[in-house]
Amino acid sequence: MSRRRWLLLPLARPATVAMPHGACQEPERVAALTVPSPLSRHAHGRDNNFNLIRFVAATTVILFHSYALTGNDKYDPVRRLTGGAADGGYVAVMVFFVVSGFLVTKSFVRQPSVPAFVAARVLRIYPGLVLAAVLTVVIAGASSTVPWQSFLRDPLTREYLLATMSGWDVRDRLPGAFASNPFPHAVNGSLWTLPIELKLYLGCLLAGVCTLLHRPWLFNAAFVAGIVLFAWHPEWFPIRPEIDVVREFGLAFALGALAWVNRDRVVLSPWLALGALLLIVFNPWGLGRRPFFVPLVAYLVLALALHPWFRFRSSRCSCRRIRVAARSRSLSRPLPPPPFWRYRRGIWSSGPCLA
Repeated sequence: MSRRRWLLLPLARPATVAMPHGACQEPERVAALTVPSPLSRHAHGRDNNFNLIRFVAATTVILFHSYALTGNDKYDPVRRLTGGAADGGYVAVMVFFVVSGFLVTKSFVRQPSVPAFVAARVLRIYPGLVLAAVLTVVIAGASSTVPWQSFLRDPLTREYLLATMSGWDVRDRLPGAFASNPFPHAVNGSLWTLPIELKLYLGCLLAGVCTLLHRPWLFNAAFVAGIVLFAWHPEWFPIRPEIDVVREFGLAFALGALAWVNRDRVVLSPWLALGALLLIVFNPWGLGRRPFFVPLVAYLVLALALHPWFRFRSSRCSCRRIRVAARSRSLSRPLPPPPFWRYRRGIWSSGPCLA
């Protein structure tokens, strides 16, 4: 090929290269809005909002504790919105349990191996937990009114480290730490839900070993039987501390697991999600808070995480490049690769792509 012909070749490219950002997903979004689809259609892969939802929930927990630990919990936005029926920490932790029940059940179903399940849970929880416990001791010791040597030798410090790093019986007090705070000597109180979650992981593993997670009808029967037995004899379910909020967190985890096991039957719809949100906010006849608050939150979380109408994607619209290439069969050279800032997940892309 002559040099002159090679230089003129790019001019022969069709003028369809520039496509609206996210246009490749527009038909999918319109179809998903008008036609309800099963959860299983959207539950595979990592193209979801779970990380975003967990980030928002973790931020909400921090925000709530900034009110609670200063004695201003009545100003919590969620408490004011719900008329005191719930607070930001309660709702955020419930979101965590729904997401955890869904993803942990999915993990075992996709890889039904006890060693793999245990290893995944240990590697996900304990490195960060041990580091957080050690850093807490260091920072609390620096703020403590007790000398360093006495602080490190104190039985409370040893008990805090051993119990917290185990995850099964966390403690929340260190000698002389943060003495001027409204709640003196208290540290990492928000870890009190970790033992509950670990016990629920164990229950999920037991259900998987008994093949309940692979048999929807059997899991559903066990779920209904568990609800009936719990309503009849709640003392048969020894989850400490024995308070209503802990039982509601357990129900949230179980609903997440139920959604994954019945993923072919659970229907996702943005209109149903909107209805759940309106029931929670306006609470007609008391239906949005008790007794349907936990199921409504569970459905709303899964819809926001998985439904294409809500999905936040940061420029994974690579299919538009494939369509452009398909229309450019006359090209002698392939399209150039995308810029490095749009590689794969495209974290530094020019803008979000809703799918």
